[in-house]
Amino acid sequence: MPQSFTSLKCHLIVSTKGRKRILAQDFSPRLRRCLEKILVGQRCESIQIGGDDDHLHLLVGLHPSVSVAGIVRSVKSSSSGWIRRNFPQLRFPGWQKGYAGFTVSLSQVESVRTYIRNQREHHRKMTFEEEVRSLMKKIRIEINDDFFE
Repeated sequence: MPQSFTSLKCHLIVSTKGRKRILAQDFSPRLRRCLEKILVGQRCESIQIGGDDDHLHLLVGLHPSVSVAGIVRSVKSSSSGWIRRNFPQLRFPGWQKGYAGFTVSLSQVESVRTYIRNQREHHRKMTFEEEVRSLMKKIRIEINDDFFE
């Protein structure tokens, strides 16, 4: 084949270091635009970005030349710098070391988009820890408690 064709969708979750609740709604639109620029710069598609005060969900169409770990590293490092420069009063601690990443089939993209879009409402009923544990249980991944530190 003279060229490559892929459809690689990934749902990524990153949280603030120490689960610090600083991703307030009033600056979220600006953060979302920053994240979109980072993803486009990595030749990835930004499908949906959302979250709550202490974590982000990103639904990303991956370019075949990038790895999940590489995208997460780029998103974390570039957005950390942007937040610190533009919102020094937040004293942004950075992002937690780990992340969660899940493949998403094309048939599930819309339901994941809706899920991400409704994060703030969703977290009125369920904590971040309960959410992650539920997701991991669905896909049969066991996690230990230090994931949440």
